[in-house]
Amino acid sequence: MVDRTKEVNDLLDNVATAIKNLVTLRVATVVCPLTVIALDDTGHPTEDPTKAVDWKLAPPPAGTADAWCTEINLLNGQIRDTLTQQFATGAYASLTDFHKSQVTQAKDIVHNNIDALISLAKSVKDFI
Repeated sequence: MVDRTKEVNDLLDNVATAIKNLVTLRVATVVCPLTVIALDDTGHPTEDPTKAVDWKLAPPPAGTADAWCTEINLLNGQIRDTLTQQFATGAYASLTDFHKSQVTQAKDIVHNNIDALISLAKSVKDFI
């Protein structure tokens, strides 16, 4: 049997480093004009709709956007919200519940992923 202790320890070190470096959770809700770009099977833009197998959205190179960005420091719990006037009291104020639900969902995802990584690390450590 091949001894994989070093590889496993390297993996655990990498996971630990990734968790330590995971400091800020950022959730952004942005409203701006977008261009739909069709992509061919190589991932390159195509003008031929019969060759499009995927697509991406691209904001204009120089445009304006309204946004609400929530940043959560995962180490100390500090939360910072930055939003444009349109999100605060204007045309996009109705998106408040949507943005808050996205923040909640993102926090849940991070929590679940960290739990999974801890569980994986324990399993690997028990294995060796």
